[in-house]
Parts: sequence; structure tokens; C-alpha cells
Amino acid sequence: MSILPPTEGARAAELTDDDLQQIVDAFRGSGCTLLELTSGAIRLRLGRRPAESSPSAGGKTVPVAAPFVGTFTGSVAAGQTVGKGAVLGTIRSLRAETGVLATEAGTIAAQLVPEGSFVAFGAPLFEIYPETPEGGQAQ
Repeated sequence: MSILPPTEGARAAELTDDDLQQIVDAFRGSGCTLLELTSGAIRLRLGRRPAESSPSAGGKTVPVAAPFVGTFTGSVAAGQTVGKGAVLGTIRSLRAETGVLATEAGTIAAQLVPEGSFVAFGAPLFEIYPETPEGGQAQ
């Protein structure tokens, strides 16, 4: 996938929700780890970690997914202990800001998306090492 610069004097077309979803779907199906797109006043940045460096490769972490489409901001760091339901960050859309909540109590293994990234519904944002029933970490 390549991104071409806009031609001089060309007017940027507005992107619709369908256009954005097609871009996100194409990114998900590609092997790319970063996509940056600017069209007029719209700036889109999609990113993910390469699969071979993901902490989930060993199956010891639990993912936390984006509750909807928008701009992501994280508020916790790797190594921080969180409780189930703790606010890990926010996603801001044009009309709302919603908290990203921990699905399990445990320790943050990784934040998977850069600050300010546009994320799709269901995109993995964090990985958590869940607590074991004895209160320790399942590592």
C-alpha cells in the first residue's frame, strides 16, 4: 500500500463514514503496521504492533478493545496494576468521549496504539496480564 501526495491545486474530497470504514478494513487486511492519511482537514493515523512482538503471542494476556470509532488517548502505562472496570484511556468522536475500561483486573502488559491514533470499533488498545484467583499475575 502506498500513499501519494496530493497534486498541487487539487481540492481534497471529504471522507464519509463508509470511506473511513473501507480504509480501516483495508488496513486490517494488510501487513502494514502504520498508515497515515490526510485529506483536507481530516487526518487519519492507524497503527499496530507487528504480530511477532505482541505480548499476546504467548497467550498470557487479555486484550482490551475499542468500544467505538474515534481518537484514542491512553491514561495508564505498562506495568501499572489496574482493577476490573478501571479507566485505561478515552476515545473521542465528534459527539462524545467514552472511557476505555479494563476487562480484567491485572497489570498492563502493553498499550498497542500510539496516542492520538484514530481507532476502529473492536481494535485492540491494551493487553493486560490478568490476576490469578490467588491474587498474583498469570505470567
